[in-house]
Amino acid sequence: MFRRKAGFASVFHDSCGLLLGNTALMVLYLLGRIVIGITISFAIMIASLFLCCLCCCAFFAIMLPYVWAVVFLPILVFNRAMGMELLSMIEKGGPSPGRTV
Repeated sequence: MFRRKAGFASVFHDSCGLLLGNTALMVLYLLGRIVIGITISFAIMIASLFLCCLCCCAFFAIMLPYVWAVVFLPILVFNRAMGMELLSMIEKGGPSPGRTV
């Protein structure tokens, strides 16, 4: 909205056009988000349990926020950037079902 200086109605109309024009791709995207979300949640849960076991030592208790940021930040950034990457692919006329790249 900000980049194109467009109002809500025109952006909503464009968004609905994207959704209806790429329905199969959006369904695959949502299924992928569900699978990746479950996987990331499971990985964070296992790693958190592992890091809690290491909290016995004072050194690990001090290092815990740093370790959490180093381990999980790339995963969380990937999770947030995946939707923007899909939109940029659609905008460029990128891969869609039935089209090979």
